[in-house]
Amino acid sequence: MPRTHSIILDHEEEFASILALQLRAHHPRPLWHFFIPLMILFEFFSSKKEIKLFSEKFLFARKLALEAARDSYNSKNKQGKIAEMEASIKEWLSFLKLYSSKMHQKQMVLVSLLFDHYCLLFSARGKRYEHLVRDAYVNRFAYNIFLRRLSSAESEIDQLVIQARGEKAELKTWISTKQRIIETLRAEELKRIFK
Repeated sequence: MPRTHSIILDHEEEFASILALQLRAHHPRPLWHFFIPLMILFEFFSSKKEIKLFSEKFLFARKLALEAARDSYNSKNKQGKIAEMEASIKEWLSFLKLYSSKMHQKQMVLVSLLFDHYCLLFSARGKRYEHLVRDAYVNRFAYNIFLRRLSSAESEIDQLVIQARGEKAELKTWISTKQRIIETLRAEELKRIFK
């Protein structure tokens, strides 16, 4: 069980890091930054901080669902864990100044979907993430359905973020880029897992 938890968490953290790096690559810095010695250092530390902040936000719901799935797998108390997740999501959204009942509801759809996915993986056998997914989902079609539902839930949340932040063009472009990168990464993952 602890091994399965680490395998899943490692996969989610790696996915978040790759996504953050690719998002950063889509917004290149001015060329003159690289001709000033101190700017290179500044860029390096700035990029590390930016990637860390993005990863923390991206992983919040995933870590919450993962911990709840692990605890529920051990105690069989699924309803109690869902109530705890609801409270944590509400607090997190309030902290980000994004709380609304609709946003809370959509975040709970995402967290519940992830929770069910992780519960499946905890019941699966394997020493790598790919093995767990193959054992839990059996075929490409079943896993692809999960990925589509996940993307749909994330997209609905992104639309609410755009509305809450004021329909800014830069934010819309950034979110659109993020969604395209996620779609590409998940398509590659699907091919890799179900060859």
